[in-house]
Amino acid sequence: MKRVGARDQRQVSRSRWFRFTVFGIFLAVTLVSMSLFEAVDEAKDEDIKEGLGSRDGRSAGSEIEEKPALKSLSMKILMVTDMDERSYDEANRRWIAKIQTGNLTGSEEEGFKVFLEPQGEEDLNVLVSDVAVDKRGMELSEFEYFAGKLLTGDDHTGILYELNGVETGEYSLKKWLELKDLDGTAPSAFKIEWMTVKDGKLIVGSHGRETTDPQDSSKVKGKERMWVKEVDEDGNVTHVDWTDRYDKIREAAGTSFPGYLMHEAVLWDEQRRAWLFFPRRFSETGYDGDDNELKGWNHALIVSEGFDKVLEDLDFKDLSSGGAEGFSSVKFIPGTDNRLVLALRSVERNSLADFKTFLSVLDLRKAKVILPESAVPPLDDKYEGLVFLRASTAD
Repeated sequence: MKRVGARDQRQVSRSRWFRFTVFGIFLAVTLVSMSLFEAVDEAKDEDIKEGLGSRDGRSAGSEIEEKPALKSLSMKILMVTDMDERSYDEANRRWIAKIQTGNLTGSEEEGFKVFLEPQGEEDLNVLVSDVAVDKRGMELSEFEYFAGKLLTGDDHTGILYELNGVETGEYSLKKWLELKDLDGTAPSAFKIEWMTVKDGKLIVGSHGRETTDPQDSSKVKGKERMWVKEVDEDGNVTHVDWTDRYDKIREAAGTSFPGYLMHEAVLWDEQRRAWLFFPRRFSETGYDGDDNELKGWNHALIVSEGFDKVLEDLDFKDLSSGGAEGFSSVKFIPGTDNRLVLALRSVERNSLADFKTFLSVLDLRKAKVILPESAVPPLDDKYEGLVFLRASTAD
Protein backbone atom coordinates (compact mmCIF):
# COMPACT_ATOMS: atom_id res chain seq x y z
CA MET A 1 0.00 0.00 0.00
CA LYS A 2 1.34 3.33 -1.13
CA ARG A 3 1.91 5.81 1.64
CA VAL A 4 0.82 9.35 1.22
CA GLY A 5 3.20 11.78 2.79
CA ALA A 6 2.42 15.25 4.11
CA ARG A 7 3.52 16.82 0.82
CA ASP A 8 1.23 14.48 -1.13
CA GLN A 9 -1.63 15.22 1.24
CA ARG A 10 -1.18 18.96 0.63
CA GLN A 11 -1.28 18.33 -3.12
CA VAL A 12 -4.50 16.32 -2.76
CA SER A 13 -6.02 19.08 -0.61
CA ARG A 14 -5.02 21.74 -3.12
CA SER A 15 -6.48 19.64 -5.93
CA ARG A 16 -9.78 19.28 -4.10
CA TRP A 17 -9.77 23.00 -3.24
CA PHE A 18 -9.13 23.87 -6.88
CA ARG A 19 -12.02 21.66 -8.06
CA PHE A 20 -14.39 23.19 -5.52
CA THR A 21 -13.25 26.70 -6.48
CA VAL A 22 -13.80 26.09 -10.20
CA PHE A 23 -17.22 24.60 -9.48
CA GLY A 24 -18.10 27.64 -7.34
CA ILE A 25 -17.06 30.09 -10.03
CA PHE A 26 -19.04 28.14 -12.63
CA LEU A 27 -22.13 28.17 -10.39
CA ALA A 28 -21.81 31.93 -9.75
CA VAL A 29 -21.43 32.74 -13.44
CA THR A 30 -24.45 30.58 -14.24
CA LEU A 31 -26.62 32.37 -11.66
CA VAL A 32 -25.51 35.83 -12.83
CA SER A 33 -26.18 34.90 -16.47
CA MET A 34 -29.66 33.68 -15.57
CA SER A 35 -30.41 36.93 -13.74
CA LEU A 36 -29.14 38.98 -16.68
CA PHE A 37 -31.33 37.10 -19.14
CA GLU A 38 -34.29 37.62 -16.84
CA ALA A 39 -33.49 41.36 -16.68
CA VAL A 40 -33.26 41.55 -20.49
CA ASP A 41 -36.58 39.73 -20.84
CA GLU A 42 -38.17 42.13 -18.35
CA ALA A 43 -36.75 45.09 -20.27
CA LYS A 44 -38.16 43.68 -23.51
CA ASP A 45 -41.53 43.24 -21.84
CA GLU A 46 -41.39 46.86 -20.69
CA ASP A 47 -40.50 48.00 -24.22
CA ILE A 48 -43.46 46.07 -25.58
CA LYS A 49 -45.73 47.66 -23.01
CA GLU A 50 -44.45 51.14 -23.84
CA GLY A 51 -45.01 50.50 -27.53
CA LEU A 52 -48.71 49.70 -27.07
CA GLY A 53 -50.89 52.37 -28.55
CA SER A 54 -48.15 53.84 -30.76
CA ARG A 55 -49.17 54.75 -34.30
CA ASP A 56 -47.57 52.86 -37.18
CA GLY A 57 -45.01 51.34 -34.82
CA ARG A 58 -43.59 54.77 -33.98
CA SER A 59 -42.81 55.66 -30.39
CA ALA A 60 -44.74 58.60 -29.00
CA GLY A 61 -41.65 60.16 -27.49
CA SER A 62 -40.31 57.03 -25.79
CA GLU A 63 -36.80 57.77 -27.15
CA ILE A 64 -36.90 61.34 -25.83
CA GLU A 65 -35.84 61.53 -22.20
CA GLU A 66 -34.91 64.27 -19.77
CA LYS A 67 -31.64 62.89 -18.36
CA PRO A 68 -29.00 61.88 -20.92
CA ALA A 69 -26.83 58.83 -20.36
CA LEU A 70 -23.10 58.94 -21.09
CA LYS A 71 -22.43 58.05 -24.70
CA SER A 72 -19.55 58.42 -27.13
CA LEU A 73 -21.18 61.38 -28.88
CA SER A 74 -23.18 64.21 -27.38
CA MET A 75 -24.22 67.16 -29.50
CA LYS A 76 -26.55 69.96 -28.47
CA ILE A 77 -29.42 70.64 -30.85
CA LEU A 78 -31.75 73.59 -31.27
CA MET A 79 -35.21 73.58 -32.87
CA VAL A 80 -37.61 76.40 -33.69
CA THR A 81 -41.33 76.46 -34.51
CA ASP A 82 -43.27 77.54 -37.56
CA MET A 83 -46.80 77.69 -36.18
CA ASP A 84 -48.36 79.43 -39.21
CA GLU A 85 -51.39 81.51 -38.14
CA ARG A 86 -50.95 80.28 -34.57
CA SER A 87 -47.71 82.27 -34.35
CA TYR A 88 -49.80 85.28 -33.41
CA ASP A 89 -50.01 85.83 -29.67
CA GLU A 90 -53.32 87.64 -29.51
CA ALA A 91 -53.20 88.30 -25.77
CA ASN A 92 -49.96 90.26 -26.12
CA ARG A 93 -50.46 91.43 -29.72
CA ARG A 94 -47.21 90.04 -31.01
CA TRP A 95 -45.83 87.22 -33.15
CA ILE A 96 -43.83 84.48 -31.47
CA ALA A 97 -41.79 81.34 -32.19
CA LYS A 98 -40.71 78.75 -29.63
CA ILE A 99 -37.20 77.44 -29.08
CA GLN A 100 -36.51 73.88 -27.91
CA THR A 101 -33.05 72.63 -26.94
CA GLY A 102 -31.77 69.11 -26.38
CA ASN A 103 -28.99 66.63 -27.06
CA LEU A 104 -28.34 63.87 -29.53
CA THR A 105 -26.22 61.19 -27.88
CA GLY A 106 -24.81 57.80 -28.86
CA SER A 107 -22.94 56.24 -31.77
CA GLU A 108 -23.52 53.94 -34.72
CA GLU A 109 -22.51 50.94 -32.61
CA GLU A 110 -24.46 51.86 -29.48
CA GLY A 111 -27.42 53.52 -31.18
CA PHE A 112 -28.69 57.06 -30.74
CA LYS A 113 -31.13 58.83 -28.48
CA VAL A 114 -32.52 62.35 -28.31
CA PHE A 115 -32.87 64.05 -24.94
CA LEU A 116 -34.89 67.25 -24.74
CA GLU A 117 -34.33 69.72 -21.95
CA PRO A 118 -37.47 69.82 -19.80
CA GLN A 119 -39.40 73.03 -20.14
CA GLY A 120 -42.81 73.76 -18.76
CA GLU A 121 -45.20 75.73 -20.94
CA GLU A 122 -44.45 78.93 -19.00
CA ASP A 123 -40.69 78.45 -19.32
CA LEU A 124 -40.48 77.82 -23.04
CA ASN A 125 -37.95 80.05 -24.74
CA VAL A 126 -39.93 82.45 -26.88
CA LEU A 127 -38.70 84.60 -29.77
CA VAL A 128 -40.73 87.75 -30.30
CA SER A 129 -41.29 90.11 -33.22
CA ASP A 130 -43.73 92.85 -34.15
CA VAL A 131 -42.97 92.49 -37.87
CA ALA A 132 -45.61 90.79 -39.99
CA VAL A 133 -46.90 90.59 -43.56
CA ASP A 134 -50.66 90.26 -43.97
CA LYS A 135 -50.90 89.82 -40.21
CA ARG A 136 -48.52 86.84 -40.19
CA GLY A 137 -44.95 86.57 -38.97
CA MET A 138 -42.39 84.63 -36.95
CA GLU A 139 -42.98 81.49 -39.01
CA LEU A 140 -39.38 80.35 -38.74
CA SER A 141 -38.48 77.53 -41.10
CA GLU A 142 -34.76 76.81 -40.83
CA PHE A 143 -31.41 77.41 -39.10
CA GLU A 144 -27.97 77.76 -40.71
CA TYR A 145 -24.55 79.00 -39.63
CA PHE A 146 -23.06 81.58 -41.99
CA ALA A 147 -20.71 84.58 -41.84
CA GLY A 148 -20.16 84.16 -38.09
CA LYS A 149 -23.89 84.17 -37.42
CA LEU A 150 -26.55 81.61 -36.58
CA LEU A 151 -29.34 82.56 -38.98
CA THR A 152 -33.01 81.69 -39.09
CA GLY A 153 -35.53 82.60 -41.78
CA ASP A 154 -39.16 83.71 -41.61
CA ASP A 155 -41.07 82.08 -44.44
CA HIS A 156 -43.79 84.75 -44.42
CA THR A 157 -41.88 88.02 -44.15
CA GLY A 158 -38.73 86.97 -46.04
CA ILE A 159 -36.53 88.20 -43.18
CA LEU A 160 -33.26 86.51 -42.28
CA TYR A 161 -32.63 86.98 -38.56
CA GLU A 162 -29.47 86.48 -36.55
CA LEU A 163 -30.14 84.49 -33.39
CA ASN A 164 -28.28 85.91 -30.38
CA GLY A 165 -27.90 84.59 -26.85
CA VAL A 166 -27.04 81.02 -27.84
CA GLU A 167 -24.31 80.75 -25.19
CA THR A 168 -26.47 82.11 -22.36
CA GLY A 169 -29.85 80.74 -23.40
CA GLU A 170 -31.29 84.27 -23.38
CA TYR A 171 -32.41 84.26 -26.99
CA SER A 172 -33.18 87.29 -29.11
CA LEU A 173 -33.37 88.10 -32.82
CA LYS A 174 -31.63 90.74 -34.88
CA LYS A 175 -32.68 91.43 -38.46
CA TRP A 176 -29.89 90.81 -40.99
CA LEU A 177 -31.50 90.78 -44.45
CA GLU A 178 -34.93 91.05 -46.03
CA LEU A 179 -35.38 88.96 -49.16
CA LYS A 180 -37.87 89.72 -51.95
CA ASP A 181 -39.41 87.49 -54.61
CA LEU A 182 -38.15 86.79 -58.13
CA ASP A 183 -35.16 88.96 -59.08
CA GLY A 184 -35.43 90.99 -55.88
CA THR A 185 -37.45 93.85 -57.35
CA ALA A 186 -40.84 92.29 -56.55
CA PRO A 187 -42.71 93.85 -53.62
CA SER A 188 -43.67 90.47 -52.16
CA ALA A 189 -41.62 88.69 -49.50
CA PHE A 190 -39.55 85.66 -50.45
CA LYS A 191 -40.89 82.50 -48.84
CA ILE A 192 -37.82 81.08 -47.07
CA GLU A 193 -38.05 77.30 -46.64
CA TRP A 194 -34.48 75.94 -46.68
CA MET A 195 -30.88 77.10 -46.34
CA THR A 196 -27.49 75.52 -46.94
CA VAL A 197 -23.92 76.73 -47.48
CA LYS A 198 -22.05 76.03 -50.74
CA ASP A 199 -18.64 77.37 -51.76
CA GLY A 200 -18.69 80.24 -49.30
CA LYS A 201 -22.23 81.39 -50.08
CA LEU A 202 -25.51 80.95 -48.27
CA ILE A 203 -28.08 79.38 -50.59
CA VAL A 204 -31.64 80.26 -49.55
CA GLY A 205 -34.51 78.45 -51.25
CA SER A 206 -38.27 78.25 -51.30
CA HIS A 207 -40.41 75.15 -51.86
CA GLY A 208 -39.85 74.94 -55.62
CA ARG A 209 -43.47 74.63 -56.75
CA GLU A 210 -45.31 76.92 -59.13
CA THR A 211 -48.15 79.03 -57.78
CA THR A 212 -51.25 77.72 -59.55
CA ASP A 213 -54.87 78.74 -59.97
CA PRO A 214 -56.91 77.38 -57.02
CA GLN A 215 -59.69 76.45 -59.44
CA ASP A 216 -57.43 74.91 -62.08
CA SER A 217 -54.05 73.57 -60.93
CA SER A 218 -52.87 73.24 -64.54
CA LYS A 219 -52.76 77.03 -64.87
CA VAL A 220 -49.59 78.71 -63.58
CA LYS A 221 -50.05 82.07 -61.90
CA GLY A 222 -46.44 82.64 -60.84
CA LYS A 223 -43.00 81.12 -60.35
CA GLU A 224 -41.84 83.12 -57.34
CA ARG A 225 -41.12 79.93 -55.40
CA MET A 226 -38.82 78.61 -58.13
CA TRP A 227 -36.04 81.11 -57.37
CA VAL A 228 -33.17 80.89 -54.89
CA LYS A 229 -31.01 83.57 -53.28
CA GLU A 230 -27.21 83.34 -53.13
CA VAL A 231 -25.90 85.51 -50.28
CA ASP A 232 -22.26 86.37 -49.63
CA GLU A 233 -20.76 87.15 -46.22
CA ASP A 234 -21.30 90.89 -46.70
CA GLY A 235 -25.02 90.39 -47.28
CA ASN A 236 -24.97 90.93 -51.04
CA VAL A 237 -27.74 88.92 -52.71
CA THR A 238 -27.75 87.30 -56.15
CA HIS A 239 -31.16 86.13 -57.38
CA VAL A 240 -31.11 82.91 -59.41
CA ASP A 241 -33.97 81.30 -61.33
CA TRP A 242 -33.91 77.59 -60.46
CA THR A 243 -36.94 76.59 -62.56
CA ASP A 244 -34.93 74.24 -64.80
CA ARG A 245 -33.23 72.65 -61.79
CA TYR A 246 -36.45 72.10 -59.86
CA ASP A 247 -38.04 70.65 -63.03
CA LYS A 248 -35.18 68.14 -63.42
CA ILE A 249 -35.55 67.00 -59.81
CA ARG A 250 -39.31 66.67 -60.23
CA GLU A 251 -38.93 64.53 -63.36
CA ALA A 252 -36.26 62.38 -61.72
CA ALA A 253 -38.65 61.73 -58.84
CA GLY A 254 -41.20 60.35 -61.30
CA THR A 255 -43.70 63.17 -61.72
CA SER A 256 -44.26 66.16 -63.98
CA PHE A 257 -46.36 69.30 -63.96
CA PRO A 258 -49.06 69.70 -62.72
CA GLY A 259 -47.60 67.11 -60.34
CA TYR A 260 -45.01 68.54 -57.99
CA LEU A 261 -42.41 68.23 -55.28
CA MET A 262 -42.19 70.67 -52.38
CA HIS A 263 -38.84 71.21 -50.66
CA GLU A 264 -38.08 72.33 -47.12
CA ALA A 265 -34.91 70.34 -46.45
CA VAL A 266 -31.93 70.70 -48.80
CA LEU A 267 -28.24 70.10 -48.06
CA TRP A 268 -25.08 70.74 -50.01
CA ASP A 269 -22.66 67.86 -49.42
CA GLU A 270 -19.11 69.15 -49.82
CA GLN A 271 -17.62 65.65 -49.64
CA ARG A 272 -19.78 64.24 -52.42
CA ARG A 273 -19.92 67.57 -54.27
CA ALA A 274 -23.62 66.86 -54.62
CA TRP A 275 -27.01 68.18 -53.55
CA LEU A 276 -29.27 66.28 -51.16
CA PHE A 277 -32.99 66.95 -51.46
CA PHE A 278 -35.44 65.60 -48.87
CA PRO A 279 -38.81 66.63 -50.37
CA ARG A 280 -41.60 67.31 -47.95
CA ARG A 281 -44.32 66.65 -50.51
CA PHE A 282 -44.63 64.45 -53.60
CA SER A 283 -47.67 64.47 -55.87
CA GLU A 284 -48.51 63.09 -59.28
CA THR A 285 -51.58 65.30 -59.48
CA GLY A 286 -52.13 69.05 -59.40
CA TYR A 287 -51.96 71.08 -56.20
CA ASP A 288 -54.96 71.10 -53.87
CA GLY A 289 -54.54 72.67 -50.44
CA ASP A 290 -56.33 69.95 -48.47
CA ASP A 291 -54.91 67.02 -50.43
CA ASN A 292 -51.42 68.49 -50.17
CA GLU A 293 -51.42 67.87 -46.42
CA LEU A 294 -51.40 64.12 -47.15
CA LYS A 295 -48.64 64.12 -49.77
CA GLY A 296 -45.72 63.43 -47.43
CA TRP A 297 -42.74 61.52 -48.84
CA ASN A 298 -40.01 59.23 -47.43
CA HIS A 299 -37.43 59.63 -50.20
CA ALA A 300 -34.20 61.60 -50.51
CA LEU A 301 -32.59 62.46 -53.85
CA ILE A 302 -28.83 62.86 -54.25
CA VAL A 303 -28.27 65.10 -57.27
CA SER A 304 -25.05 65.93 -59.11
CA GLU A 305 -23.61 69.41 -58.70
CA GLY A 306 -24.68 70.48 -62.19
CA PHE A 307 -28.14 68.90 -61.86
CA ASP A 308 -27.43 66.70 -64.90
CA LYS A 309 -28.34 63.46 -63.13
CA VAL A 310 -29.75 61.95 -59.97
CA LEU A 311 -27.01 59.90 -58.34
CA GLU A 312 -29.25 58.07 -55.87
CA ASP A 313 -32.90 57.81 -54.91
CA LEU A 314 -32.99 56.77 -51.25
CA ASP A 315 -36.25 55.23 -50.09
CA PHE A 316 -36.48 55.21 -46.29
CA LYS A 317 -39.11 52.49 -46.17
CA ASP A 318 -38.78 52.06 -42.42
CA LEU A 319 -40.00 55.59 -41.77
CA SER A 320 -43.58 55.58 -40.56
CA SER A 321 -45.91 57.06 -43.12
CA GLY A 322 -49.48 58.00 -42.58
CA GLY A 323 -49.26 60.30 -45.57
CA ALA A 324 -49.04 63.54 -43.61
CA GLU A 325 -45.41 63.33 -42.48
CA GLY A 326 -42.82 65.20 -44.53
CA PHE A 327 -39.24 66.41 -44.11
CA SER A 328 -38.99 69.96 -42.78
CA SER A 329 -35.27 70.04 -41.86
CA VAL A 330 -32.28 67.68 -42.09
CA LYS A 331 -28.73 68.15 -40.77
CA PHE A 332 -25.55 66.09 -41.11
CA ILE A 333 -24.49 64.60 -37.78
CA PRO A 334 -20.98 65.97 -37.05
CA GLY A 335 -18.21 63.37 -37.07
CA THR A 336 -20.01 60.88 -39.35
CA ASP A 337 -18.46 61.95 -42.67
CA ASN A 338 -21.87 63.12 -43.88
CA ARG A 339 -23.17 59.55 -43.75
CA LEU A 340 -25.72 60.05 -40.99
CA VAL A 341 -28.32 62.80 -40.64
CA LEU A 342 -30.73 63.98 -37.98
CA ALA A 343 -34.11 64.49 -39.62
CA LEU A 344 -37.06 66.58 -38.55
CA ARG A 345 -40.43 65.63 -40.05
CA SER A 346 -43.66 67.50 -39.49
CA VAL A 347 -47.39 66.93 -39.72
CA GLU A 348 -49.53 69.91 -40.67
CA ARG A 349 -53.26 69.34 -41.05
CA ASN A 350 -54.93 72.69 -40.60
CA SER A 351 -58.50 71.47 -41.09
CA LEU A 352 -58.08 69.04 -38.18
CA ALA A 353 -55.84 71.31 -36.07
CA ASP A 354 -53.36 68.43 -36.18
CA PHE A 355 -49.72 69.51 -35.80
CA LYS A 356 -46.86 67.21 -34.81
CA THR A 357 -43.09 66.91 -35.11
CA PHE A 358 -40.88 63.82 -35.20
CA LEU A 359 -37.11 63.29 -34.95
CA SER A 360 -35.11 60.39 -36.41
CA VAL A 361 -31.56 59.43 -37.38
CA LEU A 362 -31.03 58.19 -40.95
CA ASP A 363 -28.14 56.34 -42.60
CA LEU A 364 -27.59 57.70 -46.12
CA ARG A 365 -25.41 54.75 -47.11
CA LYS A 366 -28.13 52.15 -46.64
CA ALA A 367 -31.33 54.20 -46.72
CA LYS A 368 -31.82 52.86 -43.21
CA VAL A 369 -33.49 54.33 -40.14
CA ILE A 370 -31.02 54.21 -37.23
CA LEU A 371 -33.21 55.95 -34.64
CA PRO A 372 -36.95 55.38 -35.22
CA GLU A 373 -39.09 58.47 -35.25
CA SER A 374 -39.96 59.91 -31.86
CA ALA A 375 -42.54 62.59 -31.19
CA VAL A 376 -41.33 65.98 -29.97
CA PRO A 377 -43.49 67.31 -27.12
CA PRO A 378 -45.69 69.25 -26.82
CA LEU A 379 -47.46 67.33 -29.56
CA ASP A 380 -49.41 70.29 -30.94
CA ASP A 381 -46.29 72.32 -31.81
CA LYS A 382 -44.77 72.20 -35.28
CA TYR A 383 -40.99 72.55 -35.37
CA GLU A 384 -39.40 73.21 -38.75
CA GLY A 385 -35.90 74.55 -38.02
CA LEU A 386 -33.06 72.36 -36.74
CA VAL A 387 -29.35 72.89 -36.05
CA PHE A 388 -26.44 71.35 -34.15
CA LEU A 389 -25.07 74.09 -31.92
CA ARG A 390 -21.39 74.96 -32.16
CA ALA A 391 -19.16 75.98 -29.28
CA SER A 392 -19.49 79.56 -30.48
CA THR A 393 -21.30 81.31 -33.29
CA ALA A 394 -18.08 81.88 -35.26
CA ASP A 395 -18.43 80.25 -38.67
